[in-house]
Amino acid sequence: MRNPPPGGSVQNDMAKHRWFALAVGLVLAMPVVAGCATPTGSGDRPADSAGDPNASASAAGSPGSTATTKAPGEEDPGDVLDPQQPGTPKTLRGTPSEGVEAGCIVMQADDGNLYLLLGGDRALILSGARLEVSVLIQKDLMTTCQQGTPAVVQTARKI
Repeated sequence: MRNPPPGGSVQNDMAKHRWFALAVGLVLAMPVVAGCATPTGSGDRPADSAGDPNASASAAGSPGSTATTKAPGEEDPGDVLDPQQPGTPKTLRGTPSEGVEAGCIVMQADDGNLYLLLGGDRALILSGARLEVSVLIQKDLMTTCQQGTPAVVQTARKI
């Protein structure tokens, strides 16, 4: 235990330490907050329009159009309306059943593997009928179901 500082109390000394810790925490947090607020793009105009203030209008073909010229191989994520979903396409046949965790549906397929069915028409999938299911296998997808290889259902039909 420390002796009280001269001319003050332990409470005053502790308050100074709290303010110091708060100030250090704010200084350390500022670069993180500033990094989160920065846009992901560089903010620069494309190289072909850097010197021409009318380049966006001429590239678009008419004033008011929002089209811009992109470098070869450069893709704007905002331009993609229906991105290709990751995964390996596969057709499975079997009878789905409820998994060990609530809300999880698994299917022991004819190929001998157990698959975790994600998405799709739940009424059809849980109907108890034998199904043919087109899926995208996503082995690295994290779930709480704890069983089966994750498979995102694209289509399902009774067979």
